[in-house]
Amino acid sequence: MIGRDDEETRLTIEETEAIARLLAADLPPEGALGGSIGGSLSGPTMGLGADAIVLRYDLVGGAQRRPDDLPGLQLIHERFARELGGEFRRTVGQEGAFFAERIRHARFAEVYANLEVPTALIIASFTGLGCSVIINMYPELMMHLLDVLMGGRGGKVTLPGNLAVRGFTPTEQGLIAHLVGIFSRALGSAWSDVTRVSLEVTRVATDPRHAALWAPGEAMVEQRVTVEWGEARGAIQLFVPLTSLRQYDAQLSRSSPPDKARADPHDLQSMRASLGPVPVELEAVLGHADMTVERLLNLAVGDVLRLDQDPDEPVTVLVEGRPKLTGFPTIHRGNVAVRIEGLIAPERTEG
Repeated sequence: MIGRDDEETRLTIEETEAIARLLAADLPPEGALGGSIGGSLSGPTMGLGADAIVLRYDLVGGAQRRPDDLPGLQLIHERFARELGGEFRRTVGQEGAFFAERIRHARFAEVYANLEVPTALIIASFTGLGCSVIINMYPELMMHLLDVLMGGRGGKVTLPGNLAVRGFTPTEQGLIAHLVGIFSRALGSAWSDVTRVSLEVTRVATDPRHAALWAPGEAMVEQRVTVEWGEARGAIQLFVPLTSLRQYDAQLSRSSPPDKARADPHDLQSMRASLGPVPVELEAVLGHADMTVERLLNLAVGDVLRLDQDPDEPVTVLVEGRPKLTGFPTIHRGNVAVRIEGLIAPERTEG
């Protein structure tokens, strides 16, 4: 008899088939991919080099959670997408559109089975979470971003026919490290309310078999950013083991940022840059006067209107109809002008 808990943690048919494909994979001999490849039916292989790829086939599944269990992580993910656009704008003077999709949970067997050949795969150490992560990109998008980093305009990219075999060149790997630096800064800003994080590249590959870092049943969180940049279209996927997030359950379970009042400096800079060219209307109010309709109809040239403004008091400057500044009338380069003296504090509404 299978209980409810057993049904929830039991591998699906698709996951079982993915594991079968893993076990049946035609792996190259040791050293063919730049490192050792080991396999074990009970756990990680010991005694391999620091850059070894370890295939673990223990079938202990990770804990299951729904994406809406971590609303705070979704907020971080959305901020990461915004920060990524800002980082590219500041770095290369160009900007694409970055859209954060809803975070998704999956077992590693499903993640691994869906990696394409060739792929643009980055394995990195995620400082702050204390784990390794996978960054996966469409190769065409990766080449577009590398071209932009080299000063190009990107555009439609034709992949080298032997990319899956040759991998990335040393020059491309250097640019990818720079690209990960951009990702790292964006993630650092996005996670700043929770903890300090950063990324450090440990491997770059085009063969998805280099991604075999976890057990097939390991619970993973996918954070996907869709990118539209000129003719380039694609997605950036960040895969993080769910267990590494448990240490921040309290923060990631919140549905709002911990400090709404604190403005992010990058957001303010981006807002100022986008609003800078917008024209704004200013008016200097010299004073006010009340009169009857009869007197108004009898006004003639040469009449003097007495205002309620004391000549020694500052005048009010309206910005888009709202009082914002104070100053004194003066003459500047032959024109009537106002010398700004101060700011008007916004009115507080009670209740």
